[in-house]
Amino acid sequence: MTTRRIPALLAAILLLGGLASAQRQVTTEGQAAPPAGQPAINARQLALDDALRNAVETGVGIFLSSETQTKNYELISDTILKKAAGFARLDQIVSEGATPDGRYVVRVRATVQGQAIATSLRAIIKNFNDPRIAVYLDETVDGRQAPGAPASTAIAKALNDAGFRVLDPKQVEQNAGREAALAAARDPKTAAQLASRLRVDMLLVGNARAAENTNPSPELTRAGIKSYSGIVEMRLVDATSSQIVWTDQFTDAAVGTNPDAASTDALKKAVEKTASTKLLDGLKKIIQPGAAASNVVYVLKVSGFTSFSAFNNFVQTLSTAAGITAVQARDYDSAGTLIDVEFGGSTTALATLLETLGVTVTGITGREISAKTK
Repeated sequence: MTTRRIPALLAAILLLGGLASAQRQVTTEGQAAPPAGQPAINARQLALDDALRNAVETGVGIFLSSETQTKNYELISDTILKKAAGFARLDQIVSEGATPDGRYVVRVRATVQGQAIATSLRAIIKNFNDPRIAVYLDETVDGRQAPGAPASTAIAKALNDAGFRVLDPKQVEQNAGREAALAAARDPKTAAQLASRLRVDMLLVGNARAAENTNPSPELTRAGIKSYSGIVEMRLVDATSSQIVWTDQFTDAAVGTNPDAASTDALKKAVEKTASTKLLDGLKKIIQPGAAASNVVYVLKVSGFTSFSAFNNFVQTLSTAAGITAVQARDYDSAGTLIDVEFGGSTTALATLLETLGVTVTGITGREISAKTK
């Protein structure tokens, strides 16, 4: 699978679900050097802008790497940094002044507007290839099925709150059956097959295990409190390439008098503390803005070819079209031929191109386009 990069704009605003309704006050510092040939006081507004940007970063807990300063990440400055006032409200200037080396430094208190950031994120994702993701983890507590699938549910919620289209564990079981879902959770190749069957672009699978700690502290034992450790292992499988495009493992622990509640809490904490953030960070390295995609593999399902010659002519024409870098026909069937197309543009742009080549687009789901010959 071709790895695709996402502008740092999304990296700056990928949030956990709870942020959407949160407003939090933070204290941050901003600084700026004066423009060439001008006194330090002229850098004051630049320092305030920097402080607000830092307030946004601090408030959402996002680390902006040095990559965000390269030309490939212009959207971060164009959209987030220049509009930081829309995401953080300046409440108070705590201190300000010029430093001996000519920089201007300002310390502020600001309120981060979580709802504004979350709204922006959802709007941006609508312009992406908009992957549809199914979530299913094999969840157990001391070797038996975990009640309520807490880890899968928490992951599905985090993805949904971030604006992705999600097929949750209950829907996966309903559409595929529990045994098929469990098999997919244990085997990446089976997961890719199930992803195609469910008509999703990616399937997040793996296992979540909670087990009672065998050596709890004497204090917990005397109080009748159970101690559980939770381990969550996840793999993100791409339906098109059948490759594992992201994988990680997370652990946490919880205690309580009720074993079911303590084990459930351990699994949820393993997901909510770090797994959701890591998953979203992994996704941002995989998906690509629809308006500026590069070397994205799309799956075409084209029906209605009257002969192999007509199909072959279409493939040849498609392979020479502008923006197409590779074409691979998986099989030939007049009822629905599958073709992999590597295209340097958005799903909409590819659909428009296809209609100029003699087919009618009948549906778009993530990176899959259905069409029929005219």
